[in-house]
Amino acid sequence: MLRRLVQNSLAACGYEFHKVFPHTYFDDGLRTTHDSSFTTDPKFHAAYQHGKDLTPTQKVHQGPWRAHVATWAASTALRREGDFVECGVWMGFVSSVAMTYINWNNIAGNRKFYLVDSFEGLSETLITDEERKTGTHKTYGDSYAGALERAKETTKEFKNVEIVKGFVPDVLNSVKTDKVAYLHLDMNAAIPEAEALKFFWPKMSNGGVVLFDDYAYAGYKPQKVALDDVADALGFSILALPTGQGIVIK
Repeated sequence: MLRRLVQNSLAACGYEFHKVFPHTYFDDGLRTTHDSSFTTDPKFHAAYQHGKDLTPTQKVHQGPWRAHVATWAASTALRREGDFVECGVWMGFVSSVAMTYINWNNIAGNRKFYLVDSFEGLSETLITDEERKTGTHKTYGDSYAGALERAKETTKEFKNVEIVKGFVPDVLNSVKTDKVAYLHLDMNAAIPEAEALKFFWPKMSNGGVVLFDDYAYAGYKPQKVALDDVADALGFSILALPTGQGIVIK
């Protein structure tokens, strides 16, 4: 009786009453009691920390589980032919974690890793009306100031890295690759991500991996809608992840 009374009182205030279980992970908008032992794996921990060390001025980094998904995607992509591409680089944290984890300098061979970004923030001409209403494009402020030089500094230890500066989709033809094994989209805007997906999908190797950083992320619904439209037109669907990411294997 007392339990029901407490539950009803909490519900009236917008809260729920649950039994507390010890959680193994609480980050990236994700709380779980399931296995997260990758966080203590020496190889992953070293790569994640190295990425943070390379980007000390970045105030917020993707949490371990989001980085874990990126390292899995990069590792999986190595089994297929093609270059690596990231659209939406900022200071290069995710790409540096991925390259460190997969030992890029020793396994890249002739592969290139293209890092594509305006390094100036979001373009006002490439934002949808819905995004203007939500205002997410305003949350980044001056955080892109000096991003190009910082990205160059972050990635200088990795070979075969080519930085491509410009706004997507205008700059996409500057990415000189015919085959892509790994594509990471993190541009925080629907139009550039949809256009990049349309551009690179025909170039993706069978078994290649596309990772979307904000596909299911709270506050970025316009991106999900736009990407779902492209995916539907191209004949596939994107898997939403509880980290806010999305993923598809061609």
